[in-house]
Amino acid sequence: SLKNRSDIQTLQQQIQDGIATEQKAREEAEQKAREEAEQKAREEAKIRQLPTPIQQLLANMVLVQGGTFMMGCTQEQEGKCEDDEYPAHQVTVSDFYLSKYEVTLAQFKAFIDDSSYQTDAEKRTGGYGSYVYENGSWKEKDGINWRHDAEGKLQSNDQHPVIHVSWNDAMEYCKWLSRKTGKTCRLPTEAEWEYAARGGN
Repeated sequence: SLKNRSDIQTLQQQIQDGIATEQKAREEAEQKAREEAEQKAREEAKIRQLPTPIQQLLANMVLVQGGTFMMGCTQEQEGKCEDDEYPAHQVTVSDFYLSKYEVTLAQFKAFIDDSSYQTDAEKRTGGYGSYVYENGSWKEKDGINWRHDAEGKLQSNDQHPVIHVSWNDAMEYCKWLSRKTGKTCRLPTEAEWEYAARGGN
């Protein structure tokens, strides 16, 4: 009958539409996968062009899964806390990445060599370049900067954590690293740092 013939045609059209929709979805998924692979390849190529110490820094980044914790002076510290750690309070942090290790002298040097940045300690005079440990106490001394160790001697181990850097210097380092990697790099917040130091989630 005409009705049956019409029903069959409708069914056939629905099947064809369904096949076309599935094919389009498959093509879109394949295109998206190709674009993501190309983007990843570009990022990897960009990273390979970075100085070796910076590649090592990026390889040391680990994901810290977010969660809720008690921040401040908690029971396990047995009251050995600074005044600004009271009272303990509940804080929630989102996922973030953090380097497993401190920024090394070699990693900071890569920044200095590329940008010609001058640190705060290098700009200071009048007895205050940075602090050094001499004869059992800390003293302010000119000419001390990121190239030196805690005693004011030139640091020979380029894998040692860089010291004698200010908050300003660290912020400029993060800005430079963001430009070089194409990723947003920043200092952890106080809550993020404490959360990670306590072991995270």
